Parts: sequence; structure tokens; C-alpha cells
Amino acid sequence: MYRNQIFDPATQRTVAAGTTDPITGLVNNTGSSAILRNAFGFDPVTGLAIAGQANIIPSGRLDPVAKKIFSYFPDPVRPGVGVGGFAQNWLSTSLSQQSTNQWGTKIDHAIGDKNRISGEFIGSRTFNPSSGRYPAPIGEGGIGSTHQYVARLSHDLILRPNLINHWTVGFNRWWSQSISEAGLGWPETLGWKGVPGTGPGSVFPGLNIGGLGNTYGNGGQGYDATNVYTFDDGLSWVKGKHTFKTGFSYVKMQQNDSSFGRQSGYLNFNCGGTSLPGPWYQDGCAAGTGNPGFGAASFLLGLGSSGEADVYAASNADRIGSYAVYGQDDFKVSSRLTLNLGLRYDLLRPVVSAHNQMSWMDPTVINPALGIKGAMVFASDDLRTAASTYKKGFGPRFGFAYAINDNTVLRGGYGILYSTTGAQRSSRGSYVQGFNSVNVLGVDTSTGFPGLLPAFTLSGGWPASEFPVPPFISPSYGLKTAPHPIFPGDGRPADIQNWTLSIQRQLPAHILLDVAYVGTKGSHLSSRVAPGNVVPTQYLSFGDLLFKGIAEPEVQALGVVQAMPVDPATGNHSPFRGFQSLFAGQATLGQSLRPFPQYTREANFQMRDLME
Repeated sequence: MYRNQIFDPATQRTVAAGTTDPITGLVNNTGSSAILRNAFGFDPVTGLAIAGQANIIPSGRLDPVAKKIFSYFPDPVRPGVGVGGFAQNWLSTSLSQQSTNQWGTKIDHAIGDKNRISGEFIGSRTFNPSSGRYPAPIGEGGIGSTHQYVARLSHDLILRPNLINHWTVGFNRWWSQSISEAGLGWPETLGWKGVPGTGPGSVFPGLNIGGLGNTYGNGGQGYDATNVYTFDDGLSWVKGKHTFKTGFSYVKMQQNDSSFGRQSGYLNFNCGGTSLPGPWYQDGCAAGTGNPGFGAASFLLGLGSSGEADVYAASNADRIGSYAVYGQDDFKVSSRLTLNLGLRYDLLRPVVSAHNQMSWMDPTVINPALGIKGAMVFASDDLRTAASTYKKGFGPRFGFAYAINDNTVLRGGYGILYSTTGAQRSSRGSYVQGFNSVNVLGVDTSTGFPGLLPAFTLSGGWPASEFPVPPFISPSYGLKTAPHPIFPGDGRPADIQNWTLSIQRQLPAHILLDVAYVGTKGSHLSSRVAPGNVVPTQYLSFGDLLFKGIAEPEVQALGVVQAMPVDPATGNHSPFRGFQSLFAGQATLGQSLRPFPQYTREANFQMRDLME
């Protein structure tokens, strides 16, 4: 046996302890059962290589889908190094281009002495093709395009010499798309079954072939489209010492985006499929090891070690709206004093989904499967989001300017403005939970040698049992994961208070001295720290007990655990029925003490992080 020697999985057999292998005639004296395989092109009795056949897979044994995929691999362009010259035998070249077309037009027309209309339209289109290290379809090159448009139309109407109305209508659009340079429909072309053969996302599957050191066919498809509609109307009226201004503003945003990622699959082929079990065994193909088996051989036999194939049944379609009205009076009290008095009201609506394809974890709803609080809620016409609309968005404005003398002016002001926070901004698909699925096939561990048996075969396709089609509309969706919550208070926008006091002094030699104090205070601001489903701090004193299983006697003896109900299935105190079966080895004391023990904190969170 030598490094990268490949073994035939079709000859796999188990030889019990103390028995004789019928192929080699050898007796198993190890004291336990042994799994054996014959090496390709080697005499199983003598162990000697068969001339012209050693380490060669017969063509009739090649997987038909693998053969189809391999036909798109280019021939080497360099002699290469190493055994067979399969290393460093390809000189890659890549190309990245960008072309942009921009145009625009304006109008400014006086309809009459009292009417004026103006507007503009600006457009831009960018085309950005790029190639990968390898030619399509196994390369990761793609074609990107971006379109941007801006349109404005304004009208001024002089109702009277001291009364003017101005309105503006606006539209912004930003659209981009990226797609694999090889196009779509590849699963059908290759005969790769179990995933959508055509349509959006049907790109060439991603391939990670152990030992070759590259990822092939890693292209994807996605798009992003944002529309913003605006309307503003303002009326100005000058009356004596007063200048009154009042108006209305409306903004509507549509955010649509989707990424089809690994819908055709991201497939791993490791050494284990063509390796030989033993103390030397490892599924990986790390360089410099004496491990038998070869990822490329496993690929040619169609033996997939693991993979991922995702389903995208819904795209993000956020809809956001905001309204504002205001009134203001600039009052010239005297030749030395001017006051600015105003009030603005903002109504910022939370994000909703155009098609109600949105869900969230509600901490107040009883989960019917568990009987405890914390369940998924799916949007409907009656309840489109859990975030409440904040209806107290009053923003007063006050300012003054006082001329102390001809060379000195004192100015000051105070105001409150409201800004969009998380609930008034696009979620970019964060809450499309239950409408898409990420399906992962892990390595097979049934033999005790992870990856020895395939998780799937290329000719057999992606297993139907591992490709569930969403939506999954259930209050118990997302157990043992970290679904995104929405709280009623999330609809509260941020408020920013600004105040200033300054003094300006005209000095000789045309020098102006300006000294000012400026203050800002923000409340209810956006934070990157999400509400954590973490163990309350009062329980951190349990130390290492937090990492012990809930069934451990010393854990069961704790008062906080004794207060939990008894699970009839196990007879142990647990936060809910089925806790141990749901979390298995992760059914720890720490998990049971989370505010919502049916969920984790986040996907990459480890309980021991609390102690480090």
C-alpha cells in the first residue's frame, strides 16, 4: 500500500475476527472485525501490481455523470510535476472587463410668469464580465450588470407674490444581476438529478475534489433591485414679519433581491471513497500524508463524501413607507432678533413583505409542540409584522439669531429628528425563514471510518429525502436553530436631539471669529448587538456544570433544575418534554437555562464561550 493508491469500493467486505478472508486467504488475527477492499489493478493475493492496470479504474466503472462533468475539464497546457504530472499542469489566465454607458437629460421651462417646470433623467448601465482560472463551465467566472436610473420632476407655482408652492416627484432605481458565465440548465445537461434541472439557479454544480486543490464550477446567480419613490410638497407664505412654511413628504421603498447560491449543489469528493480502512485512514486528502485513496478517483466513481443543495422558494421583497408633515415660522421679532419655530411629525412604517413571505420568532407565543413560550409566527394579511408603528414622532424645532451689536451675533437652536432603524430598513431576506432551506449531507459514519461509504452518488442524484421543498409553515419551525425574533418595540425609530449655541464676531481685516458649542444625543439607535438567547448572568456561577448533560445526577440535584417539569420520556427534570431527544449531546444545563431553551443563540456559538 502506498500514498494515493486507490481501492475498489465494490470489493468491500467485512472479515470477522479469527476468520479467513476468502479473497486473500489471510486470517484476521486483530481481535475485531476488519473491513477490506481490493486495490485497483493489484493482485489481491500477492499484492503485486498487474502490469498496465495498477491504479487505473476500468472505463466501464466510471460514473456517467462524472464522465459528463469531466468532459468539460480542459486538457493540460503544461507538462506538470509529480506522479502523472497532474500538479501545476495548467497555466490559468483571467479576464475582467467593465464597460459603462451614461446619459442624461434636463428640462427647465417657464410656462408663464407664475409657472415653472423642471426635471432631469439620468441613466447608467455597467456591464462587467469576468473569467475564472478555468474556462466555463468549470470556472468561477461570471457576468455582472448594473443599471441605475434617477428621475426628478419639479413644479413651482406663484399663487401670489408672497405665496409660492413647490412640489417634487422623484424616482430612483438600482438593479444588478450576476450569473455564471456558463449560463443555466446544467443539472439537466449533466444528468445530475434531485435538484432543479433548469430555471433560475440551475448553474453548474460546485465541485471540491480532494487532492486537486481547487474548487470547480463555483459560479452562482443572484439579483438585486431597489426602487425608491418620493413626493415632496411645500408651501411658503410671507406675511409681515413672518415667513410660514408647511409641507408634506412621502417615501416608498421597494427592496427585492435573491441569491440562488448552491441550488445545483456544492459537492465534496474526498479520499475516503477509494481508501482502505486501517490505522492510517483519513477521509481528507491533506498533502504530505501517507493516506491511500484519491479524491479524483472518488469523483470518477461518482462517490460523493458530503455536500449541500439549497432550495429557494421565496425571494426577499421588502416594502417600506414613511410619511412626514411639518410647519415652520421664521419670525423677525425686531431688527436684532429673529426666531425660528417649527414642528415636524414623522410616521415611519416597519418593513413588511410584499407577498407575506416573512416570519419571526415571537417570544410571547406558546409553542404548541413544547408548551413553552417562543414560537415562529408567519406573516399574514392580518399581521404583516410584529413591530409596532411608532405614532409619537413629533419633532419640535427652535432657533434664534440675536444681533448684540453691529459686529456680534448670538445664535442658538434645538431640534429633534427621527431616523430609520432596523424595523424601518430592508432586512435583505433575514426574515424569509421557513420559505427557503439549506440542505446539508454530512459524511457517512456508519462504518466507524467517516467518509468510507458515500453520502450520495452522482448517477443516483441528490437524495430526495434531503431536498425538502419549502415553505415550512409551522410554529415549531426552527427548533435547535437561532431564528430571528421581532419585538413590538422594534418599530421605535431612533431620535436624535441636536442643540447648538454660537457667537460670531466680525474682527478687523475681514476676519470672522466663530465660537460654537454643538451637542448631539441619540436614543433608540441601531445596534449590531442582537438580543441574545444567552444564559442569564445569575447562572454563570455554576461554572463547568453548565457544560454537563441535563441527565447528570449532580445537575438534576440543582434547585433550578428541580423546579423544571419532569419529562415522562426520560424521568429527568427538563425545560420541556423532548428536550434530551431534541438536543442529544447538546442537552446541557446551560442550554436548559437559556430564556428560550428550544433555540440556540447563534449558529457558531459555543456554550464554553461564556466562560472565556
